[in-house]
Amino acid sequence: MGRYESFWEITRKALIYAMKKFNVSIDVDKAMKTWLNLRPYEDVVEALPKINARKVTLTNGDEWMIRELLRNSNLLGYFDEIITAEKVKKYKPAKDVYKLVEGAIFISSNPWDIAGARNARLQAIYVNRYGYNLEEIDIEDKIKIIKSLKELVK
Repeated sequence: MGRYESFWEITRKALIYAMKKFNVSIDVDKAMKTWLNLRPYEDVVEALPKINARKVTLTNGDEWMIRELLRNSNLLGYFDEIITAEKVKKYKPAKDVYKLVEGAIFISSNPWDIAGARNARLQAIYVNRYGYNLEEIDIEDKIKIIKSLKELVK
């Protein structure tokens, strides 16, 4: 396709599409603002301050969105950098996005994100909080699997 739109705008359009598809009427702007106030998982709140390494978030979200989200969840100060797909005008799982953090150990609770990271040859740790089966994801080699970020700081 080659066309890039901000994550905020894509998310907004997807919400409007879903509302029409399922005949739901809500305040779109209010719904979008809830995205900026998501609650982090408990293990993230506990473990993040204890992880003694440079911490970067690699996200499809727009930088302003992620900065606001992390600020609202009191996590912004734990990150050294916010790197977004905006820099390459592509979205994960495109390899170019993961190349922005080449050499990093990639940690995610999203199987598709782990698959994308491995495709870009990053070391990966999958946080499998809910015991999902990874056989459906095409991951060519073994990855470290944990149930909680707390396992990284034991």
